[in-house]
Formats: sequence, C-alpha cells, structure tokens
Amino acid sequence: MKLLLSDELSPVALSFFNNRVYAFSNNSMFRIEPNNFSIEHTYEGVGCIGKNSVVSFDMGMAWADYNNIYLF
Repeated sequence: MKLLLSDELSPVALSFFNNRVYAFSNNSMFRIEPNNFSIEHTYEGVGCIGKNSVVSFDMGMAWADYNNIYLF
C-alpha cells in the first residue's frame, strides 16, 4: 500500500520538547506521543518553514512559519 501526502501535510521539521515529538508541515503541527507514535493533538494553521526554523530549549520551543514566529 502506498500512502500519498499532500504538500500541505508533508513533514518539513521534527522537534522534541517536554517528552513529546512535534512534527511540522507547512500548515500544521502534530504533538506525538513517542512510545507508541500516536498523534495526541493536531494544531491546524500553525506550520513551519523548514527544519532550520524550529528550536527547542529548556523553557520551550520556538519556530517560524511564513507569517509569524511562535513560542510554545
């Protein structure tokens, strides 16, 4: 079986913060539970430009899309 993703859902970046994996597409962010890789929450309309535009640090995570800069 072949899974096709639209450009809007294609992954552009991954980050790890607060014991969770965050996957970014151009228009969405997905919070993933790392033990069973289930998607816990989908944030629509909050994407990321690419792998070099997201950073995790002790107090949070920051990233940029084409319209804003976010702090989580």
